[in-house]
Amino acid sequence: MGFVIVLLIIIGFFYMFSKSTSYGPKGFMGGYSETQMGNDMYAVKFQGNGNTRPDKSVDYCMLRSADLTLEKGYKFFYIVETRTGNQGVIPSGTYGPVSSHPASNMTIKMLSEKPENDLIAYDAAVIAKTYREKYKITQ
Repeated sequence: MGFVIVLLIIIGFFYMFSKSTSYGPKGFMGGYSETQMGNDMYAVKFQGNGNTRPDKSVDYCMLRSADLTLEKGYKFFYIVETRTGNQGVIPSGTYGPVSSHPASNMTIKMLSEKPENDLIAYDAAVIAKTYREKYKITQ
């Protein structure tokens, strides 16, 4: 009986770490976070785990930017600054796989109205709908 429990724990452990980071607040396996930079400006970050594709990290950062914009009562946002990369530990002088955790960072400014002739302001509702459909996220 004890062997079965240990085996189930090991299988659960491998299953948990074989999945990419899901969309949600930052936790042990990654997720999104944000920092308010001004009344209508936020730094938004999505940190994936080693199984998260870099493009998914960018998409989830865009989705969080759209959700946050709508939560704060705005309709549009534009990206002031963006950075993507990998965060992981590479032990010096060793061989083997490197742990890579894709991260996307965006500083966004939220707007109530889309400025005339502004083609770079994103419609938060459209962005949220598009990425929720793409990744089959219900909420």
